[in-house]
Amino acid sequence: FQTNTLGPIIATRALLPLLRRGTRKQVVAVSSQLGSIANTQTAGYADYRMSKAALNMALKLLSNELAPESFHVLILHPGHVATDMGGASAPVQVDDSVAGMLDVITSAAKPTTPSGAFMDWRGNALPW
Repeated sequence: FQTNTLGPIIATRALLPLLRRGTRKQVVAVSSQLGSIANTQTAGYADYRMSKAALNMALKLLSNELAPESFHVLILHPGHVATDMGGASAPVQVDDSVAGMLDVITSAAKPTTPSGAFMDWRGNALPW
């Protein structure tokens, strides 16, 4: 919880004064589809899933809070990535995930992507 939820929230709050002075008012958090409350058909990883669900809620609320300042908040799932956690057989390679997330972040500033959206690394909307 401290790493997955409080860390991003505290860091974002600390950086807000600098972000407010910038020309691109955007906040992006890396979450997980395992934080989706609608996606609870499988068991396991309860602590991790709850921490990511809490992060999703915090960023969704932050998007509402920062809306009057024209901030765009984006919550991203990087995919099932071949990392220590995801395992070597995971279907998404790190380079592909990062490139995809950068594309989503860049295109997310368009008016068609609502602030507070929960999306995967390909730009697909995810259920809450």
